[in-house]
This record gives sequence, structure tokens and C-alpha cells, in this order.
Amino acid sequence: MLRVRGISGRASIEIAAPPEVVWEYLVDAGKQQAWMGDTVEWLPPERSQLRAGYRGTEIMQTPGKASESQVEVLEYDPPRRLRTSHAHELFDATAGYRLAPASSGTRFSTRVHIRYRSWSTWLKVAIVGPIYSRVMRQGLKRVKELAEKDAPARAS
Repeated sequence: MLRVRGISGRASIEIAAPPEVVWEYLVDAGKQQAWMGDTVEWLPPERSQLRAGYRGTEIMQTPGKASESQVEVLEYDPPRRLRTSHAHELFDATAGYRLAPASSGTRFSTRVHIRYRSWSTWLKVAIVGPIYSRVMRQGLKRVKELAEKDAPARAS
């Protein structure tokens, strides 16, 4: 039996802001929207509800229509790790985010794996694979830009 293909991507960047500031871009709906852009809020209305096991519906704005995926938080360890799964009619995905102290502030790393549910879907989006890592790096650059504006000034 042939397995349906998927794509994986990973990217990392150093941000001149403490992990607590960068973390907000993962767990605050408005801040997440500012760098992810095409995803409409899936986070709970109350931050206290966000934990491993939390489930929500993600609305993605795609060309021509909105589509939904069911999101589950698999790992929640503020301000260090967040890992989610996404079940969509066309694919299953996992997304992981890791924040670690770095000399400049924070090393922010992300890793995503998408497995398409059918060969026909994979063939339609095969072009995405080569550009996916570039899109991830652009997202991280946007987080860097935003988080560094929010970071407290460092003492000299």
C-alpha cells in the first residue's frame, strides 16, 4: 500500500526579546493573527483554558473561501513549548514551537508536518513543498519584528 505524501518544514530565528514576550505571539489571539495572517482565532476566550488537551476550531482564509480545521493542543509548557495538531478535510498536521533563551534574547524554532489525506490533494499542492520553508521563515521574521518592538529596553 502506498502512503500519501506530506511536507515538513522547520525554521528558527533569534529574537532580541525575552521568551515571555515572544510567547505572547503564540497564545494571544490578536498577536498570533498579526504574524500568521490567514488564520482566524482558534484560541480560547479565557487564557486559563489554554492547556494540553484544549480543542478549538481554526478558520483559515484560503483563496476563494474559508475552511475549518479542528485544533488540539498536544503540549503546553509556557513560555517554552507549544505543540498542536490540526485535522482538516484535506490534511492532518502537527505544528511545534520551541522558545529557548539565547544570547540576544530568545531562539524561536518551529517545525510543521502536513500529511495529505489523498494523493490527488497532494498532487494539487505539491508546489507548496519547495516554498513552505520560505513561508515559515517569513512568519518568523514577522514575529521577530513585532516582538522586538514589544520587548523592554535592555540596560547598557
